[in-house]
Amino acid sequence: MEEGPAGGLLSPAGHPNLTVLHTRDEELAKAEVGVLGTILAVATVGNLGVLLAMYRLRRKMSRMHLFILHLGLSDLGVGLFQVLPQLLWKVTYRFVGPDPLCRAVKYLQVLSMFASTYMLMVMTLDRYLAVCHPLQSLQHLCSRKTTILSHSHQAGVPLHGDSARELYPPCDEAVTESGTL
Repeated sequence: MEEGPAGGLLSPAGHPNLTVLHTRDEELAKAEVGVLGTILAVATVGNLGVLLAMYRLRRKMSRMHLFILHLGLSDLGVGLFQVLPQLLWKVTYRFVGPDPLCRAVKYLQVLSMFASTYMLMVMTLDRYLAVCHPLQSLQHLCSRKTTILSHSHQAGVPLHGDSARELYPPCDEAVTESGTL
């Protein structure tokens, strides 16, 4: 390979407009593998520690504990679906697998990143309501659920199925005979 006038590599034919696109700096790749491996190890061990701590507190589960549990799960997903595939791609240099697997990995990468971000957003909204409007958060729990649900839908996080019905029962069912929760 020859070096072109702008310092780039020339193609085997020697034409300056056809540069070699598939070059790899092995020393840089080794450094990236080391950094990604460290990030994966710290993220996995840290989030598993958080999940273990939340498991021990399962009987005293407050709303904040539930948020931290889900944030730990979504961050573990980031480590396993974002960092691990990137680490494997740095080791193998190219994705080795069929097209459906590549699409599934890309989908899970985006899903885990957005889930983590949206979890932080909902936690922030909940803390804002608890700090800035403390009495309203107890009186208007049903309207608060509606607000959080509408913001999550606007953010692109649909809540479907039985788990959404368990976490967010209809407001009429949430009020007991005495009129309180």
